[in-house]
Amino acid sequence: MQEAEPLEAQVNLNSPAQVRTILNELELRPSKALGQNFLVDGNVLEILMRHADVGEQDVVLEVGPGLGTVTHELVERCKRLVAVEKDRRLFSRLRQEYRYRDSVEIINADIMRLFLDELFAKGVTKVVANLPYCVASRFLMNLWQEQNAPEKVVVTIQKEVAERLVAEPGNGQYGLLSIWPKLVYDVEIAKLVSPTCFWPIPEIESAIIVMTRKSDARPMPADMDNFKALTRHAFQHRRKQMCNILQRFKGAVVLTKDECVSILGDLKLECCVRPANLALGDWCRLSDKCAEFSER
Repeated sequence: MQEAEPLEAQVNLNSPAQVRTILNELELRPSKALGQNFLVDGNVLEILMRHADVGEQDVVLEVGPGLGTVTHELVERCKRLVAVEKDRRLFSRLRQEYRYRDSVEIINADIMRLFLDELFAKGVTKVVANLPYCVASRFLMNLWQEQNAPEKVVVTIQKEVAERLVAEPGNGQYGLLSIWPKLVYDVEIAKLVSPTCFWPIPEIESAIIVMTRKSDARPMPADMDNFKALTRHAFQHRRKQMCNILQRFKGAVVLTKDECVSILGDLKLECCVRPANLALGDWCRLSDKCAEFSER
């Protein structure tokens, strides 16, 4: 008996009219809360896939597959696809479409409630997705911390989030999202994406970002918990000077003003420097230096 042709091959998901028709059939109104803005531009899809460079040995995680625009392209390229869809109706449609594909696993869940380490234990090498706006920054902030974080991440996200990811010291957008992922990944914006490339048309611009895992020869703080606590504390007080910030840092020990001055001086940093002016390497060295006081 001949295998039925998957539904995704029968429709044009790059057509806003077709997308609206399918959603009407599902009696589904796109949810702003779920970040449901469906990609309907073939050129953007091509650019996304080109940067992802998915091959037959790749195991790919897709977050928020929606109607399957990106999914169909991935299925034709990768060894195995794990797709996580929160919306029950979209999940049911995808499961029906790919029922004949043993290499496709569709999971009905909120990605923010799943244990990423269990997903990555499936051998995930890449994350490729039109990432729902509602989870973009939180997902990317969680992803880098996993021991088996994928080698490459290529996703569409809000332009604002993308700019924060690539921001350098001194930039007004520079913060935790600019620092933490760069411990593990090199990050670049591959393409700015117009709102008209999605349906419904969002009120903001988007971007394709490419995150490529660094080699093991990278600067890392000796105590990751201390590093995260210090940077989190500092950017909660980003307008203050680092000497004052360190005195109020409730880390392993409480530092005196003289100790703070000494720490910053040893690292050749000015006492008046502010968090947004410290580079990643500065944060690693500062975290390690502060941690030394707890060992005395």
